[in-house]
Amino acid sequence: MTTGWYGDLASRLPLAITRAEYDGTTLLIAGPEWSFATISAWRVSLNGVLRYGWSAPEAPAEIAKLVGGQLISMQHQSSIIAADPAFELSTGEWLEVFADHGADPWILELRRSATA
Repeated sequence: MTTGWYGDLASRLPLAITRAEYDGTTLLIAGPEWSFATISAWRVSLNGVLRYGWSAPEAPAEIAKLVGGQLISMQHQSSIIAADPAFELSTGEWLEVFADHGADPWILELRRSATA
């Protein structure tokens, strides 16, 4: 059974990505009724192969390409520490977040639909 924010997010999937940006410090991915932001380390992989991550020079341009896609599923990034998310994208890629310190936050905002 999925509980907490994972359950709240799962009940709203898929989520459209209308904004995706990375400025070298903060990663922001958002849609009309949701947003996710983090200053933690992160990576994007496809079929188990690293494509790029937070420290790659091409990261800002690659993240911008997520606009128009969807966040289609999520799971805990690790079975050992269940605090960090891993998001499956409609491209088949996975975005994984790695907090390396308790002060490295990520923020997920799920807004109520205007029609709900």
